[in-house]
Amino acid sequence: MVLWPEVQSLIGQQHHITPLTATQLINQKHALVFDCRKQEDFDLGHVPQSKRLELERIDEQLADLKRFISRPVILVPMAGSVPQKATNALKTAGFNDVLILKGGITAWIEASLPIDKSNK
Repeated sequence: MVLWPEVQSLIGQQHHITPLTATQLINQKHALVFDCRKQEDFDLGHVPQSKRLELERIDEQLADLKRFISRPVILVPMAGSVPQKATNALKTAGFNDVLILKGGITAWIEASLPIDKSNK
């Protein structure tokens, strides 16, 4: 359903932020940025210093990130909604400030923000 991401945002399940707000959180609060797209999409370009969040290995990845639990987390989808599994796993792991980049990587690019094309 096309309206589902908006409904989730309104009832408090997801919090969407603009690319401008994301850059402020990255620069001022050292937010962690996780890209929820497929590896091939990530390789084409991603938010600088972002890490790819692999849904198949999410528990293992989050165990390595517990020391950053006090930082905000920004999830970057392609353009639509983030898989609920990612949001739930982060919140279950203790990350309380989980945010979603509204419009995903498409909005980031349209805002003329930098893209990293390395395969990190």
